[in-house]
Amino acid sequence: MNGATAVFDSGATSNCFRPTDPSIKTNKPSKKVFHLPNGATTKATMEAKLHHNVREPARTVDILPELKHNALLSGSKFADGGYTTVLTPTHVLIYNAEDVNTVLLQIDKQAILRGWREPGGLWRVPLEPNVAPKQSQYVLLDQKVQEDIANVYELPSTEKIIRYLHACAGFPTKPTWLKAIKGGNYASWPHLTAEAVRKHFPESDETHQGHMRSIKQGVRSTKTRKEPKELTLQDGTTYIVPLTKHNDVFVQVDDPKETMYTDQTGAFPVRSRRGNRYIMTLCEIDNNIIISEVMKNRTAGEMIRAYRALMRRLKAAGITPKKHVLDNEASAEFKQEIKEHGIEYELVPKGMHRRNIAEKAIQTWKAHAIGVFSGLPDSFPMS
Repeated sequence: MNGATAVFDSGATSNCFRPTDPSIKTNKPSKKVFHLPNGATTKATMEAKLHHNVREPARTVDILPELKHNALLSGSKFADGGYTTVLTPTHVLIYNAEDVNTVLLQIDKQAILRGWREPGGLWRVPLEPNVAPKQSQYVLLDQKVQEDIANVYELPSTEKIIRYLHACAGFPTKPTWLKAIKGGNYASWPHLTAEAVRKHFPESDETHQGHMRSIKQGVRSTKTRKEPKELTLQDGTTYIVPLTKHNDVFVQVDDPKETMYTDQTGAFPVRSRRGNRYIMTLCEIDNNIIISEVMKNRTAGEMIRAYRALMRRLKAAGITPKKHVLDNEASAEFKQEIKEHGIEYELVPKGMHRRNIAEKAIQTWKAHAIGVFSGLPDSFPMS
């Protein structure tokens, strides 16, 4: 094999190079300490960059003078950078994650083995069949799993159909669901009408668990209402003077704002089977929509990947925002990506995160997600 090579290692938490391996020197010292398979430790001396033009953190490498045989490319860092790796009997292939989603959706067979990713970034596979590890709910799959598809046409009554469809919609509140039905968002759902929902809406526990929120105090006006005047004439007759009706009409014209807001959630307590732990939420004002995209981490490369996925969804719907409002902690790479979409960006003032409407959109998204999670069976793995 011609030229220097590295071993692609899913057990390495960082890219590890020898001093003689080709890399771009940065003269930046590294403070990392690596644990070796024999229990010993070794210190990295410097940081460097790969010659390959890949996103961070996949491009950063640590120089280990005591590394003897092979340079190591970390599968964990490439996953964090938004890449998907496919290992075949003859090749290792690394793709942009967004380019292989359609391929993954075409897989119609059960996995032979299923592992999980630890918080430290490594992947593990159970060594014994049908034994669940302590750190995860991922186990060796039973190849005799029976499949079942629920069909709304098999339900005997309208009440049960509405209950079933309510669960499919994620247990929304009654006003929200009725507004969406009237807006035509459920036009293709069988037997689902606003009249049927008004009559048979199920007061489920899942809805309350996802949407319980205390009413704020002090929101009602304390201003005294103006009462009609009461006059007493000389003959003792009482006459009530009604309030003057002005019959004023107020008109306001709102121009399309063509504005979108984005924000990211904090880390979820459980990492998903695909390594995702964050959500980028987008709120578009004129069309009153909230959409989201999962992220593995909050690095610039992963945020750009999620942003591109959200923009593709807006473009498919014919929505073209001209202004993007986001938090002031955005990276330079992310700002440049916004400019390349022909969108002007605005950063909210420091310490004024409430100016970002996406903060409220995240609350709405989480309330809906909690309702969905509350309706899952106990055996469903949260990861």
